[in-house]
Formats: sequence, structure tokens, C-alpha cells
Amino acid sequence: MEENTRIILKAVSSRMNLGDYRHIVGSNKSADIVRARYIAMFLLRKSGLSYPAIGRELGKNHVTAINACRAVKSKPELLKIAEGLIGITDSESPMFSLIEPKVGQYLDSGKWRNVFKYYRAVCQVCGWEDIVEVHHRIPVKNGGNNEPENLLILCPIHHRMLHMGLLNIKKIDPPEMLKVPKK
Repeated sequence: MEENTRIILKAVSSRMNLGDYRHIVGSNKSADIVRARYIAMFLLRKSGLSYPAIGRELGKNHVTAINACRAVKSKPELLKIAEGLIGITDSESPMFSLIEPKVGQYLDSGKWRNVFKYYRAVCQVCGWEDIVEVHHRIPVKNGGNNEPENLLILCPIHHRMLHMGLLNIKKIDPPEMLKVPKK
């Protein structure tokens, strides 16, 4: 377990009077533990970890992490606890005070940072933001590069559809938009 994860788990355990932070990682399904686990997953996401990385850290799957983050956002009492722990002034613009923000695995090298800023880290087809992938319009092996103009951010479903030839790229204005082909 990474040190940043441990720091977050300890802070959540302390705030929710759970004692040992390892209760959050276990399989206990009591309401207090589940709420603490959801808040911890939300905080780990705000610290920059991807959903799969959160799942690995806490012994859960990425879908659990996605649902936990949605639950915290939709339940004011959980969001208030999370806000108190990380000093959020605006729920979409965290000012993380517990740990130094860490960028998730897909951004470790920093090569995708500009792309995610350019495209707002959402699927360019449907707006999905929970899990996104980078698609090269011109593959690197064919002379393409990692500049935002050569890349698209897509959810896994639309990324696969594009590779299967079920989507066409139509240039409108940068950023280009994808359209489902007409039959």
C-alpha cells in the first residue's frame, strides 16, 4: 500500500472514529465502514489515482471505486466529511491539504497532461469522464505524435468502436468530433 493511501485511510478513520484504518480495507460491510471506505475512495480519486489503482490499493474492483465516488458526490453528509478532510472550496476544484496531489498512472510520465487539459478528460463522443483512454488519430508507428491535435480522449466503448470501424472522424473545428456513421 502506498504511503499516500495510508495517510488518507488514517485521516478518514480518525475523522469517523473507526480506530484502525485497516478496517476500511477489509471486507466489513457495516454502514460506518462502508461510508468511510467510500470517502477514502473519493479522496484517493481527488488525489489523482485512477479507478483501477484505487481498487488495487483497497482490494476492490474499479466499479466499486466509481460507485463510491458517485455516492460521495450525491450524498451531502458524505461530501461534507470529505470536504472537511481535504479543504475543498468548490467540489470540482479541490485544494488537497492532506497530501501532495499525485497524478494517476495514466499521467505518470506527464505526456498526457496537455491532452487532458485540451479535451477536459472526457470522452469526445459521449462526455463520459469516469474512465477514458487516449486514441492516436495517426499511430506513432505511422509518423503520428503525442500532440493534442493528433489525439482524442474516448471512453473504452467508443475507443473500441473507432478501432472496429464503427465510428468515423469528422473534422468540424479543433477539437474534432466523432460521429456515428449513417447506414
